[in-house]
Amino acid sequence: MYLPKPLDMAELKQQMSEYEWPLAVTELFVPREELSSEEALHGLRLNFSYSLTNERKNALLHLSKVIAKMSETVR
Repeated sequence: MYLPKPLDMAELKQQMSEYEWPLAVTELFVPREELSSEEALHGLRLNFSYSLTNERKNALLHLSKVIAKMSETVR
């Protein structure tokens, strides 16, 4: 039986740019309901600062490619 390797957040962060990492964490890893008010405000600032849809799409696409690459190296 194949068990996937847990995501190495430090490795993932290293492979992402300064812009992509906080956006990915805000958008993918932390459900909005679980954010504290300070974290939510930071997330809103990120969303406002990087509101261009194409930039967000590219960052999330890059993140999915990084995760897929990490999964392949485990197999």
